[in-house]
Amino acid sequence: MFNKLRLVNKRKLIYLIFFVSIFVIGFLAGATSYKEGYFSFHKNNIISFSKNITNIIPNLINKFYKSEIEEIYIETNNVNYLKINSLRSMAIKTGEISEEIKNFKINTKIYLNNSIYFANLSLAGTNLDHLLSKNKWSFRITNTRIDNDLNDMSNKLPEKFTLLVPYGRGNNLISEWINLRLNKYLGNLSINYEFKKIYLNKKYLGIYAFEEHFDTILNRKPHGSFIFKIVDENSIKIYSKENNFENLYTHNAYFKDNWNKFLTKQIEVKKLFDLEKISMHYALSDLVNGHHTHHLTNNFFLYNNETKLLEPIAKEWETPYLKSNRYDLFINNHLNFGSDKTVDFHSLFFRDEDFVRKYYENLKKISDENFIESFLVEIKTELENYKKVLKADYPHKSVNEIYLYDKINFINKSINF
Repeated sequence: MFNKLRLVNKRKLIYLIFFVSIFVIGFLAGATSYKEGYFSFHKNNIISFSKNITNIIPNLINKFYKSEIEEIYIETNNVNYLKINSLRSMAIKTGEISEEIKNFKINTKIYLNNSIYFANLSLAGTNLDHLLSKNKWSFRITNTRIDNDLNDMSNKLPEKFTLLVPYGRGNNLISEWINLRLNKYLGNLSINYEFKKIYLNKKYLGIYAFEEHFDTILNRKPHGSFIFKIVDENSIKIYSKENNFENLYTHNAYFKDNWNKFLTKQIEVKKLFDLEKISMHYALSDLVNGHHTHHLTNNFFLYNNETKLLEPIAKEWETPYLKSNRYDLFINNHLNFGSDKTVDFHSLFFRDEDFVRKYYENLKKISDENFIESFLVEIKTELENYKKVLKADYPHKSVNEIYLYDKINFINKSINF
């Protein structure tokens, strides 16, 4: 009896040591992962895996799907690749992708269809999730110039663009593309955002998001137009095709005067902004739960030199670090949103009766199942193609459009329609 008791206690001790060892190893691995910036990256992958575990095998079947996705081949020499790899390691070690790291460029050749380009490549992204994968990193491509001896001008690459790991724009890999297409469908200004197959030195990296730069938008707008983003409460950064863009804010007295009057509550929203477009911008962020686009430094605007009005440029609707909660309508949520300066900026819109009226009208328009169905019919072919290739490359990730229906009832109840 005594020997049996000793045997049972010995087994318990072994089990205890085993589980304690697992806990300690897990804790140390987690601490190291957190220190090196991998914690959120791994956590999101685990959460995605648990949510989509029943879809993984069906998603992998899409590997046999013959896609119509364009392929981009990037080539650089080994020395340049090692430089970029070293900078990636430095960013992970320091916990940030500094401007110094993002400004370091290497020379590359890019092949698209029958065209060859010379270009500069640098690392891209704000958060470390753009670099944490072993092989898939986000890149900024600049100074793209075509080889005139071998070219096909029917499909020319823009001078500047970004190749993004798609989970850098949200946990639902297709949501950024859908939101931008819906924004465009509603008549608002969107950057071009597509998906491409990317190869680096003949090695397949995977499906990437292809995001155009603001310069490309300006090529489609009236001469004298410019784009700017809010840097902080006291300054803006201007993007312009004009040679004197550093002084553009100073030289454009009309814009400067009205911008200052708006910030000091001297003029109505419609005196500076296209009222329909800006009110729809806010309404759409409610539908898609995309309030991340309203963070102060995420606000981009086009000054249309023909209408003399500002138009919002939507991007980065979702972030991979947001909790999965539903936001209240932004007319209420902006009061608890970030810094006091962010609250103050958005309050400039919601104090305006004409803006609020248009905001509610647009909420009513888009929070309707028939409207959403019509939009999805419009993009069906592209959507199904992109969904299949993304599911094949990222079988554990969410790739769907059903989130568009999530807030319809909530919005309609909130605005009493």
